[in-house]
Amino acid sequence: LPAVLTPAPTRRTLGELGANPDYSPAPKPLTERLPWLIHVVLGGVSVVLGLIIVDLARQTVARHDARQTIPASE
Repeated sequence: LPAVLTPAPTRRTLGELGANPDYSPAPKPLTERLPWLIHVVLGGVSVVLGLIIVDLARQTVARHDARQTIPASE
C-alpha cells in the first residue's frame, strides 16, 4: 500500500444494538443433547472388545494344548 491513501478512508461507527427476530441458534451437538450416549457407546465397545479378547485367549489356549504331546507312561 502507498504511504498516503487517496482518497483517505472514511471512518465508520457502529449503530445501535437491536433485536434480530430472524435469528435462531444452531442446534447443540449430539453429545451435548444426550450426554449419557457417549458412556453407553464406550461401555458397549468395551464389552465387545472384552469378548473378542476372551475368545482369542480361549482359541490360543486350545491351540497350545492341542500341540502339546502327552508323554507315554513307562
